[in-house]
Amino acid sequence: MKEMRLAGIDTLEAANHFLETRFLPEWERRFIVAPRHPRDAHRRLGREHCLEKILSVRVARKVAQDHTVSWDGNRWGVPREEVCAGLPGAQVEIERRLDGSHWLRFRGRYLRLRHCPEAAPRAASPSGLRPAVLAAHPLSRTYKSAPPNHPWRTFQYGRKPDISTLR
Repeated sequence: MKEMRLAGIDTLEAANHFLETRFLPEWERRFIVAPRHPRDAHRRLGREHCLEKILSVRVARKVAQDHTVSWDGNRWGVPREEVCAGLPGAQVEIERRLDGSHWLRFRGRYLRLRHCPEAAPRAASPSGLRPAVLAAHPLSRTYKSAPPNHPWRTFQYGRKPDISTLR
């Protein structure tokens, strides 16, 4: 750029002419190196090479207890038929391939991933501590605390009397 400015080049045609006649010949003279052997050094891919796997984007994730992983704000789940022992809580690698598919690599094995819809937000109980489903259950109502003389509260239930409270 500096050479072009010093040469007074201000049009696209003049810049292209400068590149072809001055810059590229100097660049090639400085940086091109002849190969040691003139034959082609490229090799064919072996059966162990899979370009889909090699050219994929990979990230490490931990599998949740419900067999899902999160990535880029999305939840991905392992289909039921591919779930295997040790998967929940395991460190895995997710691959996003060029065709847009997502795969989970676990112990050298590839498992398909499917996009999971976001879970609906669960309504909480009025206290905010329990889900509404549990709060509405008849057995989950709160009971009054036991009276002071209830067997659960007294030291004497099945034992000797507490002498520290006697006067």
